Amino acid sequence: MPGSGSTLVLLAGCLIAAVALVAAATWLPAVRAARRPTVDSLRGSDVVPTPRRVPLPALAGFGARLALARPFRAAALVAVLSASAAVVLLILTIASVLHGLEHNGQTLGTRYQLTVSGETSLARIRALGGVADAARRYETEAADSYDLGESFQLIAFPGDIARYEAPPLTTGRRVRNPNEADVGLGLAQALDLHTGATLAAELPSGHEVRFRVVGIVEALRNEGRLAYVQPQRLLGAMPALTPEVAITLRPGADLNRIRNVLLSRGVYTQRTGGITSDSVSGTLGRTSFLRVLTALLRSVAFLDGLVCVYALAQMLALIARERRRAVAVVRALGASRAQVLAVFAGSALLVATFAAPVGILLERFFLGPLVSRLAVSYVTLSLRAGVLPIALVLIGLAVAVIASAAWATRSATADQIVVPLREE
Repeated sequence: MPGSGSTLVLLAGCLIAAVALVAAATWLPAVRAARRPTVDSLRGSDVVPTPRRVPLPALAGFGARLALARPFRAAALVAVLSASAAVVLLILTIASVLHGLEHNGQTLGTRYQLTVSGETSLARIRALGGVADAARRYETEAADSYDLGESFQLIAFPGDIARYEAPPLTTGRRVRNPNEADVGLGLAQALDLHTGATLAAELPSGHEVRFRVVGIVEALRNEGRLAYVQPQRLLGAMPALTPEVAITLRPGADLNRIRNVLLSRGVYTQRTGGITSDSVSGTLGRTSFLRVLTALLRSVAFLDGLVCVYALAQMLALIARERRRAVAVVRALGASRAQVLAVFAGSALLVATFAAPVGILLERFFLGPLVSRLAVSYVTLSLRAGVLPIALVLIGLAVAVIASAAWATRSATADQIVVPLREE
């Protein structure tokens, strides 16, 4: 997919920036602490002022107060988690879009669900229950008459083409007459076409056909290098061109049942897919590439999630070290491990509560639109995170809060209660 290299570079840069923020947020407090005398550091560890009220219940509110006692550290961690959450959202959204391009023909503007051999009777197909309509679809390769090195696809349907394939229209209108064409934005950019221009196509038969451009569409298929026309002129130049039949189904129709009925009548059907179904040639390679790329993106999202866990764990480790006496007092008053866990969970939850909405807004209104513009020039892809990626990130943040709090609790309760109480 064109632009995937630029997208991966941008994602890698975002990931590196997130890791750098984590490193800076960890390094700066360590440097400040190392400059102070050891005795002063130990004596002042439990006398840092904290806000008097935090709207959280009981021990979780106490943990939030501990986090707010270091406002600059908390703000830095919010920035790290926000950036990480935004990158994870973007990666999951890109993976979802790639999956849709691979498997879902609707992503390409295709409105039919099945195709069969062009020799099949249209009347027999239309008579089947659940079939809304059927039409012959013609497709051939062509080259620009003025520059034979510029090749593209000609796709033809009789009548209203938008009933079967309807990529988003950017300018102009849909085809209405046999001498008109809607061209993909990729082809328009390559040949400098605009509405009212003439598309001169050199066909494999050696004949030339010309169409007046009436619309420009954002088509993903064939990198946007295609044109939609009605078939009269195409068949006049290539009478032997073999079509296929595109079948649209009624809402709620059972696709597999219709396929089985046609198969029982000796008609083999193909299900409409995504970009991997454009042609037999290269299908396996494109499918493999998209699957590997999708898996890679999800792996990067998982690793970025681990960065969030690490950042939270480091913050809680510092809190546990600085407030070891306070934690020991809580334990001495009879707090169980679960209650100590609530203290650390309150600290982590406060940071995650601020980071989550900031990360979502950052992805939807900055990263998503930015990467969308960089991805491809011949189509507009919406990379704003939807409900599912947002839900996954929120669940991931909740898991990160619990995991980091559990780790900090285990470290804080490893020693006897009297050990931190004896320290001076």
